Amino acid sequence: MALSVDTTPAKHVTVLRNGDIKYEGRKFVVSRRRYRTFDSLLSDITHQISAPFGAVRRLYTPKGSRQIRAIDDLEGGGTYIAGGSERFKKLDYNPTQLPTKNWGFTPNVKPGFLADDPPPLVLPKKNKRYAQRSAQ
Repeated sequence: MALSVDTTPAKHVTVLRNGDIKYEGRKFVVSRRRYRTFDSLLSDITHQISAPFGAVRRLYTPKGSRQIRAIDDLEGGGTYIAGGSERFKKLDYNPTQLPTKNWGFTPNVKPGFLADDPPPLVLPKKNKRYAQRSAQ
């Protein structure tokens, strides 16, 4: 007796909240083994993204041009917008423009920046005469 094994590869998708451009998104691995129905996927998304609008009932493409209705409609590496019963909000959901956490690190500042090229000294008006006298 042969067992049927689903060999369809899993899809990695990112899910964003409808109307929230500051939300960085949550990544999901979607496979037929983990989610047998589309409703089970929507239920898991509801719990994972803590949607302020309640239960996730719809998934949209980032442009809102179409609604995802089945697991087979998802594309691997795709980004989708999770929505409730409200309409799709047309915003720029481009994940490359979303703010990223840099944990206080500023990549534009080179090591030794302050020693090589200090910023100009800004003095209040009443101290400008004193600064001019001491420079002469």
